[in-house]
Amino acid sequence: AVTPCLIGAAGRTPTSLYWGDSHMLAWAPGLDTALRQSGRSGLLAIDSACPPLLGVESTASPGCQRHNEEMLALLEESEDIRVVVLAAYWSTYTKPEALLVNSAESPRELFARALRETVRRLRDIGKTVVVFGPVPTYESSVPFDLAMEHFRGVRATRQDFSTYKIHTQYFQDALAADPVLLVANPGAWLCKPECTQELNGRPLYRDSHHLSVLGATSLAADLSKTL
Repeated sequence: AVTPCLIGAAGRTPTSLYWGDSHMLAWAPGLDTALRQSGRSGLLAIDSACPPLLGVESTASPGCQRHNEEMLALLEESEDIRVVVLAAYWSTYTKPEALLVNSAESPRELFARALRETVRRLRDIGKTVVVFGPVPTYESSVPFDLAMEHFRGVRATRQDFSTYKIHTQYFQDALAADPVLLVANPGAWLCKPECTQELNGRPLYRDSHHLSVLGATSLAADLSKTL
């Protein structure tokens, strides 16, 4: 079993659950900052390579579904936790055989159905659901690329908001039928319109797709507005 940990202001009853894989863990420093600033606390529930999707099994994380069912049971028993925030490396779960279930659906269809079903089940137990969209991702390590750009003058690969939207259309399609769902869009926070990779010479990522501590904390104001 994975035991959730407390983030945010000390001594406060947690009123939100932050549930996901290592991408949610990458968001944690920013979430902790945002919650502290608002005098609130939450629970952080992380299982690496395990998407917060009910009814499917992750091939990369044995026991993933057991963990997810435990999180659902925790939420069913808690009246204090009113908001559930989901975040994950969503695109990796749209790949062939990333998710297992007895179905003839395509990987993207399976992902979309699992995400919608998870949101529905959380709403059915009275929770408000917030889904974090994908962060802009890159083909190679951002810190390495920035270092090579600095030392060799070779510009690292960039993307802009229009490219980001194309790359994340699978996610938008999955939730398009739910106009009242609150979906946070990190692409809009980081791409104005070119997607930012660094702040004052320091990388906002720790690899090609996980935010660094600086990357997450630099977005604390955006997180506060969303939450």
